[in-house]
Amino acid sequence: MQNFDELLASRAAFSCAEAAQILGATEPAIRQRIRRGTLASTRVAGRILVPASVVRQAFGFEPVATQSTD
Repeated sequence: MQNFDELLASRAAFSCAEAAQILGATEPAIRQRIRRGTLASTRVAGRILVPASVVRQAFGFEPVATQSTD
């Protein structure tokens, strides 16, 4: 079994159920955040996926993108 860091580094995206487990939330909570637009997602072949970069940001492994105010 992969350790947590390897898992986050090896995947491009996670299912809603996987993201919920990793983030310590419920799957309905993840889906609600996606509907509200507070959690990024993408749809591939009818499946809703949470990009791994979003999950990594939640754990501080990637900087959060900021918009310039210029």
